[in-house]
Amino acid sequence: MISSISDPNAGVTGTPGEAHVTAILQCVDDTRRAILAKGGPGGTPLVEDGCVFLCFWDFDGTILHGDCCEGHAEGGRVIYSGLLEEIILGGFAAGYPATPRGVAKGISDYRRLERENGAGTAYAFLAQMMSGAREEEVFELAARHFRTRQMTHVFDSSFRMIEGLRAMGVVVHVVSASPDVFIRAIAAELGLDVGRSRGIRTEIENGLLTARLDHPVTYGSGKTAAVMDEVTRARREHPEKQVFVLAGFGNSHHTDGPFLDHIADQILPAGQPLAVMINEIPKSRAFLHVSQQAVRGGLSRS
Repeated sequence: MISSISDPNAGVTGTPGEAHVTAILQCVDDTRRAILAKGGPGGTPLVEDGCVFLCFWDFDGTILHGDCCEGHAEGGRVIYSGLLEEIILGGFAAGYPATPRGVAKGISDYRRLERENGAGTAYAFLAQMMSGAREEEVFELAARHFRTRQMTHVFDSSFRMIEGLRAMGVVVHVVSASPDVFIRAIAAELGLDVGRSRGIRTEIENGLLTARLDHPVTYGSGKTAAVMDEVTRARREHPEKQVFVLAGFGNSHHTDGPFLDHIADQILPAGQPLAVMINEIPKSRAFLHVSQQAVRGGLSRS
C-alpha cells in the first residue's frame, strides 16, 4: 500500500506493470473513503451520492504503449503505424498527396515544427492538417486503425487501473495532446466516455474539420486548463454535489507535468491526491513513479 506522497514509492514492488496496480487503486480508494468519512464540515461524514470523484489520464505513453499519431517501433522494427501516416494515405491531410512521398513530407514537416517551434506547435499542426476533412470520416478511420492495429498495445496495467477506478465510482477523464477526433474515436473503441475524452480541438463547420484551434490546446499548461474546465463542468452538472479530483496519470514531464502538479498540489478535506508518472525518469517526489511494459496483446520487449 502507498502510505503517503512523502514516501511515494512505498509498496510499489514486484513485476513492473503488475504490482503497482493494486497499490495505486488502494491508495485512491483510501482517499475516497477518508473524504466520505470526514470530508464534511467539522470533519463530519459525507454521503457517497453527494460526491463526484474524478481522475484524469493522459493517453499516449500512459494508456497506449507508443503514440497513436506517431506510431511505435522497437529495435528498428515498426510495431504499428501512426494516425499521421494513415490520414495522409487516406486523403484527409490538406496539402499532402495520399502517397508514401506525401507521408514522408508530412512527417518531415511535423518533426521540423517540433524541432524549431516546440512540441506544442507540432501537436497542434497534427489537428490542423486535417482542415477540410469530414469529421465523421476521420473518426471512422481513427477508430478502425486503433481497433485493428493499436488496441493490443494498450498497457494492461493502465487498463486494469481504469477498470478499478470506474468500479469504485471514480469518473475517468482522458486529456491528450493528440487530435481530439482521434481521442474520441479511440475512447469509443475502449468503452470510455467519449464526452469525457478530449484532445487538441479544432472548430468543426458543417461537419468539416477546420484549422481554427479551439482553446485550451491540451498540451502542457493547456492540459491543466482543460482539467480545470472539466472540474467546473462537473460542478455545473451536479450543483448539489461536492467534486473531488483524486488522481492524475501521465508519462511525460513536459506534456503532463503541469496538470499532475496541479492535481498533486490540491488540499483535499481528507487523504491525499495521487499523481502517477509512468515510465518516466523521476524528477519530482510529488509524483509516484512506476514502470510498466506489459500490453493487452502480450509483453512488450522494449
